[in-house]
Amino acid sequence: MDISSGLLHGRPYGGVGLLWKNDSFQSVSVIPCVSERIVAIKVSVAERSMLFFNVYMPTNEIDNLCEFVECLSEISAIVENENIESIYVLGDFNAHPGKLFGNEMLSFCAEQNWLCADIERLGIDSKSYTYTSDAHGTFSWLDHCLTTMAAWRTVVNVKIHYDVFCNKCGITHGSIRPLIGWNWHVRSAHQEARQKFLCWVWNGKLRKGTVYSDMVESRKLFKKKVKFCQNHQEQIKMNILATKHQQKDFRGFWKHTRKLSPKAGIPVSIDGECEPVRIANLFKKNFRVQSLGRLSGGADAGVVDPSLASQVPPRITAKEIAEIIKNMTGHDHLSIEHLQHAGPHLPRLLALLYTFCIRHSYLPGALMRTVVVPILKNKTGDVSDCNNYRPISLATITAKVLDAVLERQVSNHLKLSDAQFGFRPMLSTECAILSLKHVVGYYTERNTPVYAVFLDLSKAFDLVRYDLLWGKLRQTGLPGPYVDLFSHWYEHQTNQIRWSNTLSEEYRLECGVRQGGLTSPAVFNLYINELIEALGGARVGCSIDGHCMNSISYADDMVLLSPSVDEEAGSSGMSGMGGVSIKREVPDDAPRSDELVDVENHNLHYTYPIKEEPIDLDMSMDPPMDSMGMGMPDSAGMPPEPPRFKEEPPENWQPEPAIQDDLQVTDSEEEPEDGLWF
Repeated sequence: MDISSGLLHGRPYGGVGLLWKNDSFQSVSVIPCVSERIVAIKVSVAERSMLFFNVYMPTNEIDNLCEFVECLSEISAIVENENIESIYVLGDFNAHPGKLFGNEMLSFCAEQNWLCADIERLGIDSKSYTYTSDAHGTFSWLDHCLTTMAAWRTVVNVKIHYDVFCNKCGITHGSIRPLIGWNWHVRSAHQEARQKFLCWVWNGKLRKGTVYSDMVESRKLFKKKVKFCQNHQEQIKMNILATKHQQKDFRGFWKHTRKLSPKAGIPVSIDGECEPVRIANLFKKNFRVQSLGRLSGGADAGVVDPSLASQVPPRITAKEIAEIIKNMTGHDHLSIEHLQHAGPHLPRLLALLYTFCIRHSYLPGALMRTVVVPILKNKTGDVSDCNNYRPISLATITAKVLDAVLERQVSNHLKLSDAQFGFRPMLSTECAILSLKHVVGYYTERNTPVYAVFLDLSKAFDLVRYDLLWGKLRQTGLPGPYVDLFSHWYEHQTNQIRWSNTLSEEYRLECGVRQGGLTSPAVFNLYINELIEALGGARVGCSIDGHCMNSISYADDMVLLSPSVDEEAGSSGMSGMGGVSIKREVPDDAPRSDELVDVENHNLHYTYPIKEEPIDLDMSMDPPMDSMGMGMPDSAGMPPEPPRFKEEPPENWQPEPAIQDDLQVTDSEEEPEDGLWF
């Protein structure tokens, strides 16, 4: 099979085969044939043997005559070798009576003392035909049945069915594959050909006359244009792109551009496993994160006002449900359109259901079932590595609507740090980059370098501890039944990995927020907010006009900023962070921000300042310069001297390993007594 040209669509030309029912014959054996245009079987019935051939001959051209004769010669050789009297040769001979191949076939029958059964029974002048050329409007008798004299007596009748249809076949046909360039090149010709055809049918399907000739010519033109589109697919695609770009339709331009790159199929194996069920269970083992256990003593963050936990949540309204219904789909094969067109009473029923679920802190098992789909992270990486996939959860459509209701309630009670830019309305990565640019620019304009440490918290979403999370939710003032519903949902949710239409074994979450859940970004921001506020309250690192700008976060990505690497400042900064720490695992591969931080190993950090000129790490940094180039006044009111190097650095200067940053990031494996864990 040649797969270099891509997938094969439709039914290709050529090919032969024979089908038989096993219980109808005593024995059936396949006869080996040299030519690919011939297949043969030997059938035994009641101590009598028969040979059946199926053939597909080349087209009726002088260049193919040699191959046609070779096929007939091979049939004759097989018959002589088997020494069987009853022979049947059926198939597409491409031999119309009176044409080149037709005369050659009849000559072969005369030499072998065989008969062409269909011509003998129907008559050569019967104007029978087995093929109609839509392009040329011609009829040909190409299919025949050749038999020996012994087999001729078993042929009772021959009939050609010209108008055959079946209304009980039970076959469902898929949608018609679109043809690129149809609207531009084929549509008008198709409409005209269709009109001429209906006119020809209305006039009684005459075989001659003006109506018939018009129908034939219109079909010829239609077939010609279809053939042109099939043979010039790439050229038509490029013409469509050029037209979209010329018309400044950039949305359509990029839409067609994405279609040029077909989606890759799933890999054959993942980490050596080939069976879909084994692969699904492999992803289950990889995506499942073990719980870190419960915190001890006073580490529980759930110390809140008792009156807050006992508040009765407000009733969910039908108007709120109607507003939430957006374009969503789930694994239950329902789309949001099913809810949108279910009638005006559905939001009221869903509102009652969700209100009961919240007040009783209970959800049905089917609503908590989730299908997890592995999504490729790096398309240029190893697609057979299970670590190159991230999990995306597909919930039912009713669970998504409930998740949207909970997300609104949680967002109304959140008060997040201004240093967090992730998953917040009206904020984006551009805002975080702009803040970083302003902070760095503020210091570099005053001849002060800025040291940056970029952190990517490993599996931050998967290592969220539920005992801490529920306590933080209660501290926000969220009514207790909402928190209890979250706890019930996460505790009883069942997950299954789907891979190639197969499902893995069920498993449950021990820690971590649901990937793809609408409430997951909000609760994660709440979970990490204490760390961000503690960094801002440490009062170390970069600051502008008294506002601490020592960290900028986007979800689980964080950058720490400091204008110096003074050891004492770093130590004092860590001592003032109130026991908040980060436990992280250093990856084996290079960090993403290797332009700023080059990690040679887990213990040595080579830090490069954002300013282009090298800076002596042993220098004592002075306060930042003001906008006039003068030093900022000290406590005595005297402006200090501008910062300068102790000596000129050598030409091939390289910075020494940084002793300690203002905000330390350690690889220590010691577990703190309390704090945030990731």
